[in-house]
Formats: sequence, structure tokens, C-alpha cells
Amino acid sequence: MPPLNIGHNSDVRSIVLASSSFYRKRLLAQLRLEFETEAPKINETAQPGENSRQLCTRLAQQKAGALSLKYTNHIIIGSDQVAELDAKKLRKPGNPSKNIEYLLRASGKTMIFYTSVCVLDSKTNRIEHEVDRCTIKYHPHSGWFEEAPLKGAKSLYLGGILNPKELA
Repeated sequence: MPPLNIGHNSDVRSIVLASSSFYRKRLLAQLRLEFETEAPKINETAQPGENSRQLCTRLAQQKAGALSLKYTNHIIIGSDQVAELDAKKLRKPGNPSKNIEYLLRASGKTMIFYTSVCVLDSKTNRIEHEVDRCTIKYHPHSGWFEEAPLKGAKSLYLGGILNPKELA
């Protein structure tokens, strides 16, 4: 299958990032492409029996699809990430204390992150998607993050699970 056409000669398409995520916007900006962002309004509740990989894939596709009626001649990018610990899906922490709780639970364990990206050509309804599985083994808890300067750790406030690099 040929790659999606994001802009050749007369058929140039604008890119829309279907997300309100500061991190996704920053990541896409590194490509130095012009794009706009809009937060899709979807229900992110897991379906009965849906595993983390399936949930992640479905949400990325729904996020892109939710904007396709408004952006009818665009390349729309949807993405989602689901974390899993002890074979259970973790909800986004949403606040610093919940984030610390997740880190304490992950002490000495392995956490799996599924990240799905969906690229939708809203003119042709063609979809490309990929899922990445990242496994992180956490060292046993030593209290380092409780004493670290958490004021600058944006993920504690934006809903993501803490990235230790933010504490440096």
C-alpha cells in the first residue's frame, strides 16, 4: 500500500492534531510542520473485555475520526497511551498525589505503556495506525522522587505518569 499523501503539488493537506496534550503538540512540532490542534470530545472508557492494546488503538482511531466531519480535507493525527501495571490498566493520574501513588506501586515492578498513533486522511477515509509497546522496569523505591523538586514536573499536573528526566 502506498504511503498517505500529505501534500504533493495541487493536493496539499493541512495537518490537525486531535489532542489537547502539551507533550503530543511538542513532539509533532519537532517535525517543523505546520499544524493545528483541537481536542476531540470522546468517551475514553474501556469497553468490557478490552485489553490495554485494544483500548489504546480504539481511542487513537476515535480521536482522529471525531474531527473528520469538521476537517474534511485534512490529515488528522490521533494518539493515545495506556499504562498497565500488574496486568491492570491505569487511569491517567490527574494530580500529583495519584502520580506518586502510581510510582510507589511500580516500585520494583515492570510497567507497560502502549502508545497508539492513527493517521486519518479525512478526504479518502484512509487510515494508517501503529501501536508501540514500551516496557519499563522500575527500581525498588528509595524515596528519591519524594524529596525531588516536583514543582517543575509538568506531568504531575498534566495527567501523565511522571518522567524522571523532569526532575533533573
